[in-house]
Amino acid sequence: AVVSTQSTGGDYTVPFAMLPIWAHLSKYLQQSYIVAIATVVLTLLWPVLWYLWTHCLNANSNFYFAITLAFVLFQSFLLSDIIFAKMRRDYAREHGVESKKVDDVETVVTLN
Repeated sequence: AVVSTQSTGGDYTVPFAMLPIWAHLSKYLQQSYIVAIATVVLTLLWPVLWYLWTHCLNANSNFYFAITLAFVLFQSFLLSDIIFAKMRRDYAREHGVESKKVDDVETVVTLN
């Protein structure tokens, strides 16, 4: 999706199809809500802008290209978040920092 002007289905689905591989990092992700909301919004805008560009002739290809750029931006957010979550998990495992239960309530450990 980075080098193409119009994205295809493969550009969109491959990164999200690989998310189950990194399911063990889910508790270390920080931007998952932002990426999820952006994914839903872009998924809804993509066919709308394509329809306006090709059938209604009200928009031009720049609108569709802007959606592609926004998708690449949030895809890079997802990638950087996964890489940082892996680093945080490795640090926690190496230094023995884990969340612990105190009186049946899970405590939150912040890694600064």
